[in-house]
Amino acid sequence: MYMQKNYFLPAFDAALAETIDKELSALFREADESVRRQQPARVEALIKEHHAVLYLVQKKTQTSYHKSVRGVSIHPSGWLDFQKIWFGPNALQPTKA
Repeated sequence: MYMQKNYFLPAFDAALAETIDKELSALFREADESVRRQQPARVEALIKEHHAVLYLVQKKTQTSYHKSVRGVSIHPSGWLDFQKIWFGPNALQPTKA
């Protein structure tokens, strides 16, 4: 989202845009997942330090799902982490009527 031309990018001056581009390029090259998870927070902190964007809203999300679904977690980008979702052992058993 920080690299989209119609989103944050127009709010950045040329120097900040170049710095963020370098940070995000390093993020995409990073092999270590724990480092990749920390990098967006560093980019956001950089944006806040330069007062380039004023964050007005932080949205809390509540989810509900069937009790047989396991491993549900929200990725920092706000999406479900689909590769970690699985069904409990009794999920496919027919229910008794």
